Formats: sequence, structure tokens, C-alpha cells
Amino acid sequence: MTEKILPVKEPFLTGYPYYAGPLTILSASEENYHPWLMSNFIQLVLQQEDTGIKLDFFQPWVTWVPYSCPFLDIQLLNKDIFEKFNDSSNIIKSITDRIDSGYYVYMSVNHKYLSCSNVQWYKRINIAHELFIYGYNMEKMILNVADNFGGKYEFKDCSFYEFIQSYINPANINLHHYNRVILMKLNKDINAELDILRISDLLTDYLESRDTRIRDDGSVNWAKNSFLGISVYDKIIEYLYLLLEDKCEYDIRFLHILWEHKKCMVYRMKLLEEKQVLQDSKFYEMYKKIENDAFIQRSLMIKFYINKNKDIITDMILWLKSLKETEELLLRELLELLTRSQMSDPKYVLGNSHDISLKWSLVQL
Repeated sequence: MTEKILPVKEPFLTGYPYYAGPLTILSASEENYHPWLMSNFIQLVLQQEDTGIKLDFFQPWVTWVPYSCPFLDIQLLNKDIFEKFNDSSNIIKSITDRIDSGYYVYMSVNHKYLSCSNVQWYKRINIAHELFIYGYNMEKMILNVADNFGGKYEFKDCSFYEFIQSYINPANINLHHYNRVILMKLNKDINAELDILRISDLLTDYLESRDTRIRDDGSVNWAKNSFLGISVYDKIIEYLYLLLEDKCEYDIRFLHILWEHKKCMVYRMKLLEEKQVLQDSKFYEMYKKIENDAFIQRSLMIKFYINKNKDIITDMILWLKSLKETEELLLRELLELLTRSQMSDPKYVLGNSHDISLKWSLVQL
């Protein structure tokens, strides 16, 4: 075969490539994956880094363990096993063979050798970073790849030569899971209902800043020394105060994730309305305003990078303090309504008649 391109489409979430890649597959499919998506991506986690903070969705399945996504057939391999399909001198054939079998290939390579990558990395830094490979063209000698290139999730072409160099020349920065390869293939005809029990429980985790990992031992090491749920606002504010004093580096990632979190909440409220769990559009409208405000703050952070006007950061701190108070009140009211819905009609739990007394957080039932 001279060319094969597997279906891809702009994913619903693009903050980090380890979930943008899988969602790229789902977005291009005809599967109704949105109920599953909205039953996840609720809890937030913040980790402190040497030069700042990293805010992210708390999802055990995004940390290079086999994804707990019913829509994807996942094969997790070490690179040496992957190479044995052929050999390391012919890594391109290893990849194209997998693509011919319908598998998307996801791995970490040295972006110093990729001209399609971040201009701050290409020819400068031996840094390992993910690459999502979804196609190839033998005549043009290119791979079709996707990643957060320079801060934006994009679909680009990568020459065979550059990819081989990025694969065989070892990186020395960001080496977590550097030797892993993930193969992903779409599972079809999967039925995933909106999981009201899980939504209720994870919203409670978020509201109470409770440790979601108690239900997933596999995430313990990854989430160690982290801040969870609504408490992340306090740590973000601490970071912004340090930024005002020029004691940390500029970083816009946390505002992008915060915006995507509110984007998820808006769509989640829409689905809950469609399921008639919520009887009016109050929560949708309030979260839509919060999402719009978060997008504005994200844009203002870009403006701050250009003009260094610290009033932007001062106002952002005030906005975050107000947002925390608003969201706390809003979620307490929402959880009360979700509780009543499940008490009156157990079929909402997992979409069937499971005993709602099994739920984790709403133990008073």
C-alpha cells in the first residue's frame, strides 16, 4: 500500500496530547462517545513544577496505562517489543504495518529532530515529547502526525528521515514513558450511557477536593503531592502572586485547562437536561457564562505575555476568588438536584436499575 490515512478530526479537548490523541480518533468516528466523555473529565489535579504549576484533568487512563475507554482497543508495548515486529533499522515499516491494520501509533520521540515541532525545540533541545501518528504516504515519504506543536494541537506531515532521526537519537529531557508505544484502534458499536452515579461522585470529589485516586490504586504514584478539585484555585492564585513578583515563569496552560474544564461542564449540563435529570437551563446558562469568562481570561493571559501589564494578573486573581465561591454554591445546588433525581428514578444510575445505595459519595441514600 502506498498511502493510508486513518480518520482524524479536531478533538473536543486539546490541552494535553495524551488525551487529545484518543479523542481525535473518537471525534472522527460515528460512535456516540459523548456520554462517556461527559461521565469523565470532571476532577482536576494540580502539580507543582520547578518553574510553575501544571493543571490537568485527573484521569488515571491518561498516564500511559492502558486506557479505560470502551471505544478504543488499546495495546501498550515497550519500544523494543514494537521493533521486533521488524527491527529498529526499519521503524517506518513497523509503523506503516500497524496503520495498515487500523491502529493509530502513539509514542514519545526526540523533538529536536522534527521541523514540524515547536520552534523552541527543533535543532535546539533533546526533549522527548509525544507524537500521534495516523497515516503515511510512501511516495512522498511522510508520516501524518498530530501533537501540540507550539501550543496548538495540529495535524502535520513529518518526513521519514526526520522521524527516524527523532526515534534513534535519544532525548535527555522529559523521559517519562519514553520507551513506551501505544497502539489504538476504534471499537465499533459500543453503547455507553451517561453515568449519573459517576458524575455525582466525581463532582463531589471536585467540590470537596477529595482524593479520587482512592478508587484507582494505579494512579497513586502519579498523583502524589498533588492538589485536587476546587482547591486548585488557591494554588493557581499563589502562582499568580509569584508571577506578579517575577518569581516564576509565565505559563498559559493552566488557563487553557480551566477553560476546557468549564467547556466540559457546559456540555455536561446540556446532556443532563436532555436526559431530563435537570428540569431547566439554569445550570447550563451559568456555566456558559463561566466558560466565556474563562476564555476571556485565557486571552488576557496572552495579552499579558505581550504587554506585561500586571493589572491583568491582579484582576485575574480577583476573578478566580469569585469563581471559586460561585462554583462552590452552584455545585452544591446541582448535587442536591442530582441526588433527588436518583432517589426518585433509579434508572438514571448507569442508565439502568442498579441499586443506588451502591454509590460512593451519596451514602445517605
